[in-house]
Amino acid sequence: MEKSGIVVVTKDGSSYRKIMSYLDEKARKEVHRVDSIGEALDVAYAEKARFIITDLGGKPRKAAGTGMHPRYNPEIDARENLAYLRWYINKHCGEKLDLADLAAMISVTPNYLCRIFKAEEGMTLRRYIESVRLGKAARELVMTDRRIQEIGIMFGFRNDSYFGKVFRQEFGFTPSQYRKIMREETMEAEEPAEP
Repeated sequence: MEKSGIVVVTKDGSSYRKIMSYLDEKARKEVHRVDSIGEALDVAYAEKARFIITDLGGKPRKAAGTGMHPRYNPEIDARENLAYLRWYINKHCGEKLDLADLAAMISVTPNYLCRIFKAEEGMTLRRYIESVRLGKAARELVMTDRRIQEIGIMFGFRNDSYFGKVFRQEFGFTPSQYRKIMREETMEAEEPAEP
């Protein structure tokens, strides 16, 4: 699929005007202006944009190519890099997410990633990934009739008993109990009130 569009991330109008002055008339028509890298990634993903241009943290510069898998800009501060990482984890939570690979995405060591993630998010990276996976698995349990084992595998839990254990710790019910309770509550909510 052809990439189109340019996403410009700026905090003030003068930087935006300066960046726009570097672009030719055709490119200016393709610009999407946003205020954060998180928004830029969403727009870049939806529009399959070619570039993200940002002035955050200094002079305007072009970030790496975007498209279906946007890349971060290594010169942006830790919060913005972690926003990219959270976006990536949410999009790829069913895949194997290796700590070394995640750290390499934002050009830090695995130990440093763990430290900054815990400091910024208030939970470990592993716990965050597990939380995202469990949230999506819980939704899938209620919304589909897929087998519980299949849902666990779909969201990165290769072991049934481990999936059941962490699901129970998170929600207070086994996956099958959760499915039953949530579906009953949904049906009760949908029933019309008697006059």
